[in-house]
Amino acid sequence: MTHLVRQRIEARTSVDLDNVTSPGQFGVKNPTNGPAAGTFSVEVFVTLDGATRLIVQRAINMADGTVSTRFHNGTVWSAWA
Repeated sequence: MTHLVRQRIEARTSVDLDNVTSPGQFGVKNPTNGPAAGTFSVEVFVTLDGATRLIVQRAINMADGTVSTRFHNGTVWSAWA
């Protein structure tokens, strides 16, 4: 079963998106990975199978509405697309 969690949390700046496991608004100034710098609304999809695992991150650019998505295969993240 897949769930989308949509609660919003405090805005953060200069985050590494590899470590974002909860939804919210994030300011990415000098990213080490992921979309270009900007402010993003990050949605997190998880699957519940005895343990909560992060399977998808979707980052929506608040300036222009573009969406970046990546998937986790249980071992590693795919590239942002």
